[in-house]
Amino acid sequence: MKLAELFAGYPMHVEFRHDSWNQPSTWELLQEHSLSPASIDIPRIKQFMPHVAAAKNDHAYLRLHGRNENGWLLNGIDTRYDYLYNGRELREILRRVEVLSGKSNHLTIIFNNTTGGKAVANALQLVSSLREGKHVLIPDATLRAFPHLQEIASVVDTDPTLIGDREYRRAI
Repeated sequence: MKLAELFAGYPMHVEFRHDSWNQPSTWELLQEHSLSPASIDIPRIKQFMPHVAAAKNDHAYLRLHGRNENGWLLNGIDTRYDYLYNGRELREILRRVEVLSGKSNHLTIIFNNTTGGKAVANALQLVSSLREGKHVLIPDATLRAFPHLQEIASVVDTDPTLIGDREYRRAI
């Protein structure tokens, strides 16, 4: 708990993935050190921690890893985070955002489904949903990589020499 002491005064969240942490002594320890469990989205596999909608000291943290069950079971890093949330799942996430927003004034949302740039696409979709379906600025290379974003896009014409399609995927 030295880290909790060193960072006292900052919002601190702990991410638990295995359900063995889901017990009263864990929650008491977090409370004692002013820590909050991160709200995470991972595949619904028996041994994984269920979703917790938690906020502490007016801060909440939602981390979205994707739901690639096979990738998690095979323990492959690139495979684990290779997941593109669909519309139904994003609506479910939006409901979680609303619950967490009701418990805090500061909500940090991180998409960690990073393989192939999928986090970028899903983050843009969530931003559009949070803005009640309004269009969002989407770089040209992002639209080429994820054509389904066209329905929410206000296109930003970027210099293709700055970051082309191949470089875009590699950078993300």
